[in-house]
Amino acid sequence: MPEPHEIEGPFAGIAADVVAGAVFAAVAGGGVAGVLAGAFQPIATRALELSSREMVGHQQRGVAVYVVGAAQAGVEPQELLDKAAEGPDRLHLACSAAQAAGESRYPERIIALGRALARGLLAEDDAVLDHEQLVVEALSRLDRPHLVVLWALLEDEPGRSPGSWRQLTLSWVELQERIPGYGAASLTRLVAALDREGLLDTPTMSTVAPDDGRPDDLHPGEFLAVSDFGIDVMTELLQAGLQRPS
Repeated sequence: MPEPHEIEGPFAGIAADVVAGAVFAAVAGGGVAGVLAGAFQPIATRALELSSREMVGHQQRGVAVYVVGAAQAGVEPQELLDKAAEGPDRLHLACSAAQAAGESRYPERIIALGRALARGLLAEDDAVLDHEQLVVEALSRLDRPHLVVLWALLEDEPGRSPGSWRQLTLSWVELQERIPGYGAASLTRLVAALDREGLLDTPTMSTVAPDDGRPDDLHPGEFLAVSDFGIDVMTELLQAGLQRPS
């Protein structure tokens, strides 16, 4: 049996409820500790109820991705499950999609995940399977704040069909101006996550010098744009029913 980590050492062999009671006492201090200790049980019960509800929802959404994918592909869910069992790569795609669907907080992502899952599992070409794995992994990272950043970098083309976007190339300052509610620290993290999934480009651009109007130095990495892969992923969400926030 492995030795406990040094941070776990003082708690080795001590029941969780004893540790929790000690935490209450340490935080509250004095006579308030007894009041908090008495409130521990109803708080724990409510917390466990909420956790249980989330666990059930997670499982249901994980199953729904098979149902949605099968419906989109015109097959039975059992066929997708059979395909998932054919090899490690297909099984990895299936598990990744189910996990991402379980953690989804908006239905359009589950639909897009189901479509990608079905395309990947039913494909005869391994390249298609690999591409859909990338799509699933990218979709799994797209929560509401990430979508806010992507929408800020896309502009609808007037009079054209939905999904006909103009890809904007913005500086950091311009991006912050379009989504002023996000601080520099939050925006840096969101951009890093999107860039890591290949959803952003950081083009090198030349700016105009303010003093004489001639081309200024190149500025690598200071501008941001949605990549072609990012457009593909956003199109998947659009086809699943996602709409630009008003």
